[in-house]
Amino acid sequence: MQLQGFVAITTHSGLAPFIKLANSIRSHQAGINATLVHGLSNARVESANNKRRLLTCLAFGFHSPAPSSTWPSLSSAACVPLLRGVGDPRFC
Repeated sequence: MQLQGFVAITTHSGLAPFIKLANSIRSHQAGINATLVHGLSNARVESANNKRRLLTCLAFGFHSPAPSSTWPSLSSAACVPLLRGVGDPRFC
């Protein structure tokens, strides 16, 4: 594999950042190979986590938790109301 050649070259480069990178690749080699062979990724999970974090940040302006609990349902709805300063570049 080309990745093993890269790891071998970077290990013997003598440069600390490249050696650290090679060690990281070597320690995660099984997961990297599984991702490349099977095409698996955690992109959808990371996307959902980022949306949840964004909604949490936007909800800090509310005075009570009740209105902020509706944000996840609004964000996943097909028709989302246009809110001032959110999603509309004219109001940012």
